Amino acid sequence: MEITFYIARFLLGVAEAGFFPGALYFLSRWFPSDRRTRMTAVFFAGVPISGVVGSLMSGGIMHTFGGIAGLADWQWLFLIEGIPPIVLAGVVLLWLVDEPGQARWLTPAQRAAVRADLDADQRRKGDEEAAGGHGGLRIALRDPKVWINGLCACGAYTLANAVSFWTPRIIAEAGVGDVLDLGLFSALPPLLGIVVMLIVGRHSDRTLERRWHAALSWTVAALAMVALSVSSGSVIVVVALLAVLAAAHYSGLTVFYSIPSIYLGERAAATGIALVTSMGSFAAAASPSLLGFIQAGTGSLALGLQISAGIVLLAVALLLLGVKASDLRERRSP
Repeated sequence: MEITFYIARFLLGVAEAGFFPGALYFLSRWFPSDRRTRMTAVFFAGVPISGVVGSLMSGGIMHTFGGIAGLADWQWLFLIEGIPPIVLAGVVLLWLVDEPGQARWLTPAQRAAVRADLDADQRRKGDEEAAGGHGGLRIALRDPKVWINGLCACGAYTLANAVSFWTPRIIAEAGVGDVLDLGLFSALPPLLGIVVMLIVGRHSDRTLERRWHAALSWTVAALAMVALSVSSGSVIVVVALLAVLAAAHYSGLTVFYSIPSIYLGERAAATGIALVTSMGSFAAAASPSLLGFIQAGTGSLALGLQISAGIVLLAVALLLLGVKASDLRERRSP
């Protein structure tokens, strides 16, 4: 059973690997760069929403179904929560199209307007590429700023794991033992994250500024992690800090992942986004094990949270020093 579980988990990771960069590239085919952060924020809203719904649903499933038909509570969790993605896969195949020109649910005038915005955005990038800028597979792979973004993604994914994997454990250590209560408290932080993420994404698009929006969000998140590591254990204080952590994480992630599609030309965008995401995935795989190892050795998550905060601050420094504002100049769509 254990071997089967690890194989299934590996295959799940393989299946997930292409979704995120594919979705970001898909957004770049529909929205010009000066609107993309807002649209990325709407896309990312699915993450905290799933955190709210998933926490409540998971607590209910594990509380209700454990032991039925000889299946453990976590087995019922995987079984029931695996059904919606299968259904949505069919919806995507039937409804989504690759670009606006193929969308039957847009009028001809709407398709033309969207296409004009995208063409104007791509002409600007094309001019930069012709002048020695960024385009093509080889240039994307050789461009040091792509690799710098990948290292920044490692910090982003370290932060993501602290939010998604360890929120229930942190709340449990604050004294919440009942599964239903744990699910309820775990659902609260993403609610703030949704609101703040949409506000920050809109402000980033309005000002056409990316680096500092992401850097300041991640800095706040790192400070929240340090505060959590030394908190007194009050449930109210812990949930409030987790809410700040979630809001800062989602805001920073939304803005950060608009950078590669702005910075890279169309030919390099898919490769660049996939490369950045792949590098971050290494951190996603390593950080849960690191925190678990530290907790097993120290009996607490405090040191692990502090180390994770340090990794996030290194990502902030890399972003500000490695990606210059001049590399992200944008023009508003007409």
